[in-house]
Amino acid sequence: MSDLNGPSTFADDGRATIERTVEANAIKIDNIDSYYEIERTCQLILEGGYSRIALQFPDELLPDSATVAGKLRDRTGKSVFILADTSYGSCCVDEVAAEHVSADFIVHYGRSCLSPYVVARSFSTSSCYDTN
Repeated sequence: MSDLNGPSTFADDGRATIERTVEANAIKIDNIDSYYEIERTCQLILEGGYSRIALQFPDELLPDSATVAGKLRDRTGKSVFILADTSYGSCCVDEVAAEHVSADFIVHYGRSCLSPYVVARSFSTSSCYDTN
């Protein structure tokens, strides 16, 4: 029998990942309606007949997310959900999270890598997306 040293499992318990802190510098947006293209987004939602809207923000724009969601909800009367999990990267459309809330339209804010998406139709104010 050999003397082996090292961990007894191949993976750790994930504690380091859970306890990791990430620096995100919030950006202060003065004209929310213009910056987030609220009127254009409302028009796309209403013309498309969408009813469940997912909003995806990069970490630095999350402080504005509740205000943007409220404006869209008030002006369209539709259900609006904020996707706040940027596990893989905020530049990619998070179709999985949108499916979890049964969204039929995703609005992606911020920089977009424009990777192909499978399910979603989207609109981006650097990208926006409809899941039908």
